[in-house]
Amino acid sequence: MPRYIERKTRESKVPEGWYEAKVGAVDELKGVETIYGMKDKLVVSFKIANGQEQPAVIKKRYNNRLHQKSAFYAFVKEVTGEAPEG
Repeated sequence: MPRYIERKTRESKVPEGWYEAKVGAVDELKGVETIYGMKDKLVVSFKIANGQEQPAVIKKRYNNRLHQKSAFYAFVKEVTGEAPEG
């Protein structure tokens, strides 16, 4: 599954661009304080083949909801090729 890695404010583990990626883990965070109140989050860890002996691990946080306009919904749909139910 190709993923686009975009540089943010911190130093990136890999240069910006497209990479083959595999989902390594999904962790749940309960009751994360946000500017919108307490939210449950999911942290998806991607293993990126970056030409090194060990793959780089990139983490992305999503709100734990499957509303059609949510980023997590779009991610699940991209990975599975089907619209998620829920």
